[in-house]
Amino acid sequence: MLAKLGYALGQYNPNFWLLLHGVYIAWWLVGLGEPTFEQFMYLYSISKQQGTFGWVQANCRKAKERGYFIGHKPSLQKSWRNRWCLAYGDWECPLGKTVSRHIPTHFQSIGLVKWGPISKEREAEVERVRSLLSETQRSCKNLVTQKNLYDSGLLQGMAGIIRGSTKVAMDLDDPEMQKRLRESRAKRWRREVLSRLLGGVPEMMKAWFPMCWERRERWRKLTGA
Repeated sequence: MLAKLGYALGQYNPNFWLLLHGVYIAWWLVGLGEPTFEQFMYLYSISKQQGTFGWVQANCRKAKERGYFIGHKPSLQKSWRNRWCLAYGDWECPLGKTVSRHIPTHFQSIGLVKWGPISKEREAEVERVRSLLSETQRSCKNLVTQKNLYDSGLLQGMAGIIRGSTKVAMDLDDPEMQKRLRESRAKRWRREVLSRLLGGVPEMMKAWFPMCWERRERWRKLTGA
């Protein structure tokens, strides 16, 4: 799919990945295997993201007539353009198979993505998926979930690669993972609060704030307040 689209992995905006995974999950949920490239292009067109350099987005075709295939995708995605996209290992195809068409690793010029005509049989399959899954089931938050990503095999082999990292695919329903996420969010929130509080504060006083914070946290744990 990515090889035929012809762009580097880092060129796609976050919502493209949500929609691409969502289409794969929808096919998996109704037991039809994987969608073809023509079926994905029947549902979505790929175009330059407005106001950006080099990034592309997926646009639902004929949304006014047929409705959105995957609805309620996030509208605000900040800071993603400054992050790296890393691919490692046998990421282009399963181990032991030969890559017939490589996925670009550098940004490509944005042009028209060519795709062949979709057969009546494949078109009927698309509409079957649409009819078997309600709009609620096809909403982004209900379709592209951690559980569906794992159960469908899209993130197979990713869990536990970097233990303790909140940026790696892991089982978010696991109690230990939930605890780590809460601790990570709390630390990040404390750093943000402290950075604002310490703006313009003399250097000799900066060490005093974290010490008071830690004492406050210890007191809360002891008293249950």
